[in-house]
Amino acid sequence: MNAKSKMDQINSDFQPGAVKPKKHSKESKLKIKNTGKSQKVKTMKMPKDVYDNLNIIKNLDEKQYNYVTLQMLIDFYLEHSSSDYKKRFNILKN
Repeated sequence: MNAKSKMDQINSDFQPGAVKPKKHSKESKLKIKNTGKSQKVKTMKMPKDVYDNLNIIKNLDEKQYNYVTLQMLIDFYLEHSSSDYKKRFNILKN
């Protein structure tokens, strides 16, 4: 088969619109999953240095998950804040 007959075969098989456009994946959107009646899992973007610091704290305290480390840091912060601040925090939380 020569080059011209190959091109003729390719051109005869070509149909306009035969290539379907790729659909956007759902993974590119913010992930919110129902894990229970009142809990939803959300992603959070943070700078790399903050993420690295979080992982260091997580490893030092031998925590398995980032959310456990974040909750520990929040608890520590609230323990060392003023009673006025704690009251405002609790009002906004509820």
